Amino acid sequence: MLEKKVQEIRSVVLDGISIQEGLNEETKKIASKQKVPGFRLGMVPLDILFGMYRENIVSSVLDRVLKEKIKELPEYQEAFRYSVDFDESVQVEMGVPSDISVQVTFAYSSHFSEIEWSEFALPVLDDDISPENVHTFVGRYLKQFNRSEPLDVPRPSELGDTLRLRITIKSDGQERTSVLNVLLSSENFPEDAGIEDFIGIESGHTISQRVKVPKSFSQVPLAGKKVNFSLVVEEVRRTVACEMDDDSAKYVVGCTLETLLDRAKLLLKKFVQKLSYEVQKNCLEVKIFNIKDVSVSDMLRKHRELELRKEYTGNSAFENLVPKDQQSGWFGEIAQGILLTEMFIKDYCSKHPEACEYSSQDVVNFLENLGNSKGVSPDQLVRKYLKDRNFHVSVNDAIRYEKVIRDIIGRCALQDPKDVVSSLWKEASLNQKKYAELFGKFLEDVSVSDYIQKISLKEVDLRGAPDARSKDIIENDEAVDQGEMSESSKPEQETNSLQKEDVLQTDQENSQK
Repeated sequence: MLEKKVQEIRSVVLDGISIQEGLNEETKKIASKQKVPGFRLGMVPLDILFGMYRENIVSSVLDRVLKEKIKELPEYQEAFRYSVDFDESVQVEMGVPSDISVQVTFAYSSHFSEIEWSEFALPVLDDDISPENVHTFVGRYLKQFNRSEPLDVPRPSELGDTLRLRITIKSDGQERTSVLNVLLSSENFPEDAGIEDFIGIESGHTISQRVKVPKSFSQVPLAGKKVNFSLVVEEVRRTVACEMDDDSAKYVVGCTLETLLDRAKLLLKKFVQKLSYEVQKNCLEVKIFNIKDVSVSDMLRKHRELELRKEYTGNSAFENLVPKDQQSGWFGEIAQGILLTEMFIKDYCSKHPEACEYSSQDVVNFLENLGNSKGVSPDQLVRKYLKDRNFHVSVNDAIRYEKVIRDIIGRCALQDPKDVVSSLWKEASLNQKKYAELFGKFLEDVSVSDYIQKISLKEVDLRGAPDARSKDIIENDEAVDQGEMSESSKPEQETNSLQKEDVLQTDQENSQK
């Protein structure tokens, strides 16, 4: 690594005349706005106002004069940060011009020599998913659902059965018919919906009423209008838990089990590739974090150490993780690691500017992902990005960071694919392991099989592209919503209770009125 200056001290003289001009200007501003008892606005003697607001006036003026002076220095253009030490004995009086000498410490970014990344091999997870893992995943997926079968002998409905309901709404020549498979469970029937009304009924049971659809049910066609509402129980069916068979696959996804397994394998391949990138990213972060042969400015390290102390002091997770006798060394080491990472990214961008280029679309995508993860409106974050300078800078830095990491990964060599990757933190310092754990980024040994079994199924959809029939249903729904469907046009919809709970609740409440 190259050894260059990382910090230097310069003596700067603030001109007494400039300070006095600033004091007069600042005091006159206050005089034009501040009312003082016994004086008309703007007529208060300046020395009285100066005495009243001395601390704020002096601080504001010295800060402005200092910034103007420092900007004239060549060191200012190169510095990463600077700090100023005033002599505590310095006194600033209005009407008494006096030069002030201050010490300015300029801290510079550390310098890094070019690294031959092609010699650094990153781990790769084997994305050739085994049949056992695919079957395990599909089995978990199917078990989320229930399907229904005809009863051997017709009987009244019982709790746990599935009802095939035909619901029709008519009004002014418009008609809407839906066929729903509804599981008789308390989860599908809120307390005020009356599940008991559907227990003990047989096929052919009918409810027919003239009701007004509440305006609040905006998802229901003809909301706010009086309609003829009818509900027919077409069949009482047995509820069966979905398993690894063609019937279940056809019911849940609309395809054979073999096709479902093929879709799942492709999906899992993408999941593992994403995990593989995260593993590589963390491995690279460890290498950068642990750079030891680069000098760091003492001023920068102390400043970052102070920020860490403010962030973690009183944090129960930190207190439990790091014993008090180790905290002092911990703050110093972590502060240096964070600084080196920040300055490495800046250094890399200066050497490879093309790798750090980003567009407005990158910013929008970042803010959208951030909003989704935090439960905040993306529009709100966009406004904050445009108005809040600190937030603006932090977002840009985060985008550049991801761009740099991705570019470096593309330059690195790759190890042979492995199903199990050893913990990336084993070679890191104890302090860094604790830092990673506090941030929730601590990677244990990664097993692809274990990872697949832990994948959340909440956002997984293996249904594939909608078929022609689904497309027709969507188009017909739009026609109903626009009030364009004639009485002779009666499209039929069939769905399961997982997708129509809200509509069922609406219809049931209507039937009770």
